[in-house]
Amino acid sequence: MNGALSGPIKLRVSLIYPEIAVFQIGLFVAMIWRGLDYVTPPDEKPGALSVVEQALPFHAWGAALLGAGAVGLLGLVWARWPITALAHGGAVALYAAFAVGSLLSILERIETAPPLLVTATLVLVFAAVVIVVALVEWRAKAWRSAAWVLLAATVTGCIIALAASTGVYGWRTATDWLFVLAVAHAVMADASIDAWRDLNQHVVEEANHADPAP
Repeated sequence: MNGALSGPIKLRVSLIYPEIAVFQIGLFVAMIWRGLDYVTPPDEKPGALSVVEQALPFHAWGAALLGAGAVGLLGLVWARWPITALAHGGAVALYAAFAVGSLLSILERIETAPPLLVTATLVLVFAAVVIVVALVEWRAKAWRSAAWVLLAATVTGCIIALAASTGVYGWRTATDWLFVLAVAHAVMADASIDAWRDLNQHVVEEANHADPAP
């Protein structure tokens, strides 16, 4: 095996048009579909709503999802402004809010005190990750995105472990919101803003070549 492959293996997947466009279309269509589900709720009162979902009427959540999805699709056609990145950012905020609501609903169902050993262990794990994030912010800013994802995963894992130790489950929805949908949109938001900057830089360079200084 080549010595260059020893140590940590780095995998970089390069997506180009049309693959990246199809991926983003899928994300935005899923948002629109979910928004339609919110604006057309069943006649009976839906059960098992999180505290975040209860904070606003269903139509408000539906409008937010529909709006972000439609704006995102528009941005894929009209790339002059970074509206696709804006739509992805809105999706991150919405899905992260739903994830927080789902995690809070798990905590609300805890009726008995968790074992002291479990609590102490989770506190130590959380404190260690907070220290890691602080060190990354201080000395290794290139890894800050990974550090914050680690912190989010740690908080989620601690809540799941705390609830599971008391016999409370239901963590799959929260992890789907946060680590599938929110992360996917966050990655696409970063890629979209980079693509927009590259496009603007290309336009500026072409303008400079078209109008050389006398």
